[in-house]
Amino acid sequence: MKGKNEIFFKKLLKLDLIILSCYISLIFAQTRYPLPHFKTFPQPIGFSNIQSGGDLGIRLEKNFNGLEDQIYQPDTAFEMSSTCPGDYIGRLVLALTLSSISEKTLQKVKLKQSIKKIKNLIKGLKFNYYENNDNHWSTLQDFNYLMSVYSGLTGDINLNPAKRDSDFGLTFSGFILIKQNGVYTFYLNSDDGSNLYIGDTLLIDNNDVHGMIEKSGEIALSQGYYPIRINYFQGISDKGLDVEMEGPNIKEGEIKKDLLFSKKNSRRMN
Repeated sequence: MKGKNEIFFKKLLKLDLIILSCYISLIFAQTRYPLPHFKTFPQPIGFSNIQSGGDLGIRLEKNFNGLEDQIYQPDTAFEMSSTCPGDYIGRLVLALTLSSISEKTLQKVKLKQSIKKIKNLIKGLKFNYYENNDNHWSTLQDFNYLMSVYSGLTGDINLNPAKRDSDFGLTFSGFILIKQNGVYTFYLNSDDGSNLYIGDTLLIDNNDVHGMIEKSGEIALSQGYYPIRINYFQGISDKGLDVEMEGPNIKEGEIKKDLLFSKKNSRRMN
């Protein structure tokens, strides 16, 4: 009986060591090859190529049905050397761990539909400049109900149209050209409040009185034109407004002038 118990406990210890070895290998592999946090990913998500022994290769499978209206990140492969033996427990632990993480970080996102063609476009956004001669504004106004001091076209989104340092508002509106399907990030940094719309979507809300604060928003866009609008107000003291974007083949930075358009109805400022 004693011999059988020793054999049993030795096997149990060996099994524990195998599981521990695989767990350590998993941690080491994810340290060297961290799992990406995809912004988008098609369904279904599956695993394949789980080898029966030796090195462990894991590949995320993808289904390309509906490619025309979905965003797909490039194929990603995980090639991880494993020191654990070719036992089913080790492979199961690794596969279940990756599967659990993948379900939480991968998702499918539909493209927002664009306007393919717009007639009579000229470069630059239309701006409207407003002044407040009453109490200081503490939040963005509904500028549609206010009369602007003057308006025009500008190739840059900044505070150059302002005629004074406090108590004023600005709106920039027109169209932005998206040249490639993908997920785009917009950044809005302002003092005081601002917001940014893509079409009818409020992408960034950076409202109220505050110092320079940057906020960002992501959106999946298809090739074509989208209405864009930025609203801004300045109360007192310091002021500032910066708008940037990044996306496929676009590094984070100011929105390029050749991507901004308006319909022919305003004079150009710069």
